[in-house]
Amino acid sequence: MTAQSTLAAAETKLLKAKRAYARKLLGLLTDHLHHHHPQAVRLSVYADQRTGDYFVGELLTAGGETLTFDPDSVVVPLMETDGPFGEPIAVGPLSMADLLRRALSTHDGPLTKLLRAEPRIGEHYLELTRAR
Repeated sequence: MTAQSTLAAAETKLLKAKRAYARKLLGLLTDHLHHHHPQAVRLSVYADQRTGDYFVGELLTAGGETLTFDPDSVVVPLMETDGPFGEPIAVGPLSMADLLRRALSTHDGPLTKLLRAEPRIGEHYLELTRAR
């Protein structure tokens, strides 16, 4: 294998791993929303084109009603683990907004690969009813 083909193969694996990681994070978010808001079917997502940041929008029912929820509620609690040298490392806490931002910024691809789009209103959303 040449250096170019080795690099290309490694980059392909990295891209696939990033996309799988992003899907797992969105799965955590979806599971959390299913547990706390079983009537919810979609979560609107907004992007700031200038900064590249993502924001949690409205949580909607099948009838289009907006549900009240806290996008800063914790999904992954604070956890301590041992680092490679035995030192304690704090992981989390991660909120819904944190998981969404991390998933979409890590994905490194078009949003339509992770989210559905509503072109007539220019909105992306996370489908909560789709089986994973």
